[in-house]
Amino acid sequence: MQNNETLQQLNQLYNHLVLFNTEKIQLASAKQALSDARIKPLTSVSDYDKEHKAKYIINRIGEEPVKPNKALVLAVPLFIKKKKEYEEKIDSYKKAYTIIENEYYQKHRKIREEIATKEKEEKENLINEAQNRFDEIYIRYEKYKSLVENCTLVSEKLKSEENIKTIIEYFEDGRADTIKEAINLLYEEKHRQRVEALTREQLELTQQISNTAQEALSTAEDALSAANDAMNLAREAYDLAENAYSSSNQV
Repeated sequence: MQNNETLQQLNQLYNHLVLFNTEKIQLASAKQALSDARIKPLTSVSDYDKEHKAKYIINRIGEEPVKPNKALVLAVPLFIKKKKEYEEKIDSYKKAYTIIENEYYQKHRKIREEIATKEKEEKENLINEAQNRFDEIYIRYEKYKSLVENCTLVSEKLKSEENIKTIIEYFEDGRADTIKEAINLLYEEKHRQRVEALTREQLELTQQISNTAQEALSTAEDALSAANDAMNLAREAYDLAENAYSSSNQV
């Protein structure tokens, strides 16, 4: 009977851990969404101006004057003349541009204000929706967090889905009859897994050292073989040279 109660509590703790971790992930996502909504830039008006302002100004005063071709620098009198004409035109264009730009803002004031108001409302709605979602998830998160923390069946450091699932399996498989036995068995298996992991690491390191030594030995053998080949070639060259010298003396 006691085992059944313990197993029931463990299953309940496991379910709470699953829900707590799920809400934890959801809460992080909701927090990011809320932050994104708050810092979302207002671009509708500037986007509208990009599409309409330049066209409006060009239709009213034409394109901006073009600078004289640099090739004209060689023709000094002509370049000076063109440069002066350009400076007069650009000065006049800038003055006209300021007037027409203000005219554009006046004529498009109403629609720009409507666009700005609509975008602000949409942003506020987005923030409110994100805030509501965050608040809802936060309530559930705190609920399951409290349920997990209030469970005294195991210590806080053992409260993970993996640990509790393993302990439940010990009870279901008959490997443990009490929570103390199950926890001791869990620690024993964790210790065994750490020892096995360390043993594997040592074996891998030993194998790496062995491979490195083999490679070094192979490299040394290759170097020795190459040295022998070079020595043999040197001897052959010496013999050829000595024969050639002997032949020349006989002549």
